Amino acid sequence: MIHIRRVGVFSLARLFAVVYGGTGLAVGLLISLINFLAALLGDYYLTDEIIGTIFGAVCAMPVVLAVIGFIGGAVTAFLANLAFRLFGGLELKADVRETPSVPAAPPSKTKKST
Repeated sequence: MIHIRRVGVFSLARLFAVVYGGTGLAVGLLISLINFLAALLGDYYLTDEIIGTIFGAVCAMPVVLAVIGFIGGAVTAFLANLAFRLFGGLELKADVRETPSVPAAPPSKTKKST
């Protein structure tokens, strides 16, 4: 049984930022692809408006979502730590499996030159 009493605020905030940023990149690429295909199949050309939307979706969306994820992760970790303090932590059951260890390489025998 593993007993968790505290979560690192910065650690969880970084994790949330990476997950949200990756999600923003995937969604931004999807929005850009849909916009690009709509421009190709439609009656209009790739105007500045469409190019701006594509650029904004690919560049701005991941950054904005990463910032939102970082803030959300920090708030979540803070609230989790508060709840852990009030209610005594979190118990997890985990199966711990030992991985076979690789034997260390023997020390090299080098002669010192004088």
